[in-house]
Amino acid sequence: MDGSRETKSRGGRVKVEDKKTGEKVKYSTILEKMSREEKYHFIKEHGHPFAAVVGLPYFNPYGKVPLDDKLTAIIPKTVGLLSVSSGQRLDHSEYTEGRGVMRAAVIANIPDEATIDEGKFLTWAHFGPSARLKVYKYVYALKPYFYHFRDKSGENNWLLDAQAAGYLADSALYYKKSASVGTRSWMLAQSHDVSDASLEGSQRWLEQQLSYDGRP
Repeated sequence: MDGSRETKSRGGRVKVEDKKTGEKVKYSTILEKMSREEKYHFIKEHGHPFAAVVGLPYFNPYGKVPLDDKLTAIIPKTVGLLSVSSGQRLDHSEYTEGRGVMRAAVIANIPDEATIDEGKFLTWAHFGPSARLKVYKYVYALKPYFYHFRDKSGENNWLLDAQAAGYLADSALYYKKSASVGTRSWMLAQSHDVSDASLEGSQRWLEQQLSYDGRP
C-alpha cells in the first residue's frame, strides 16, 4: 500500500485489512503517524516528494513559510484532487486540518453587506476582494504554507477559493435537505471539526521555530 487515496472529489483515507484481526482499518502513511514536530524534522531531513513534482527546491508545510513573494514560490493550480495538488496526498490529516482552518476563516469573515436573493444561499461570490483577503490572512496565520497557492497579484488563492466555494455549496445543500437547521449553525459546527488544541499546538510550533540555513 502506497498511501493512495480513494477516488472521491476530496480524497480520503483508504481502508486496508488488518492482518491480525482481518478487519478493515483506515490506512495511515508514515507522515500521518508522526506528530507535527516530527513531520517537520522528517521533511527537513529527507525532503518532501511534492517539491520535486512542482519543481521547488524545498517544500515543508509543517514549518514557517515566509509571507514574502521573493522568498515563497507560487505553486500553480493543477487538475485533480485538491489534496493532491496542494501536496497533501500522503497526509490527509493535515489536509483535513487545513480545511478546518479555512472553514473557521470563512465563518469569521462573512460579509455583512452580502445581498442574497430569496431562496438563494451564501456563496463564495458574495465575498468581495477585501473579505477574501481577510479569509486568506486568517489561514496564512495558522497554515502559512497556503501562501504557496496565491496568484502573482497576491489577491487570490486558488486552493482557498476552491475549498471555500465547495464548503459554502455543501452548507447550502445541507440547509436544503434540513431546513430546520440554520445554515450558519451548521457552518459553525463544521468549523470545529479540528480541535482548538490542535490549532493552538500548530500555532505554538510555528512561533517556536527558528530559521535554519535560510529554511523554516
